[in-house]
Amino acid sequence: MLIPTMIYDNFYKEPEKVVSLSKTFSYSKDDQGRYPGERTQLLHEIDYGFFSFTAEKILALMFPNNWDNLQFTARAYFQRISKKYPNQGWIHRDIPYEFTAIVYLSKHTECGTSIFDTTGSYPITANLEEKKKGYKDVKLEKEKDYLLENNKEYNESIKIKSKFNRIIIFDSYQSHGAHGFIEDNIKEDRLTLIYFFDRLVGTESKCRFHGAECQRI
Repeated sequence: MLIPTMIYDNFYKEPEKVVSLSKTFSYSKDDQGRYPGERTQLLHEIDYGFFSFTAEKILALMFPNNWDNLQFTARAYFQRISKKYPNQGWIHRDIPYEFTAIVYLSKHTECGTSIFDTTGSYPITANLEEKKKGYKDVKLEKEKDYLLENNKEYNESIKIKSKFNRIIIFDSYQSHGAHGFIEDNIKEDRLTLIYFFDRLVGTESKCRFHGAECQRI
């Protein structure tokens, strides 16, 4: 892995305004069932200013010495997941992206993300088609057995609790999954902002990845 796992609190100076912004967009379910809940359109298509501002904040957090000299491409969405999804998340990888960033924007504290090691020789997602059927048709009572079969092949390595305005960043090839999507006494949907970076290059100075540099010593 080239990107180390990072956790940073109080990411936005005015997070409530970001939550308010998220409510101005329309959301839709994925017709292929690739993820639970609903997402907005690609943010760079509907609010390029906010998309660019947040991407630069992420890069400034990761590469404080030369973030403003980096070129990148990324995909970003707001995602909301309702109480219709009572199960934990499927453990998976965000291939082929380079690194993933998630900002928690609801009041949930027990709906975070864990990083996993696989017990096998190569991490895969089992029962992928059953996963898609469950998310597409919200037939989650049937989904649970398949989900548990998939997740048992992994060992939890890092557990990150959800916290309002917390951002986590991790290598997209690292196996990960959500602890869950609902919480007692919280009525609001689980709201996150997700970025998938798939290209990052330096322009005036070399772009160095933390993990890679460490391994060269």
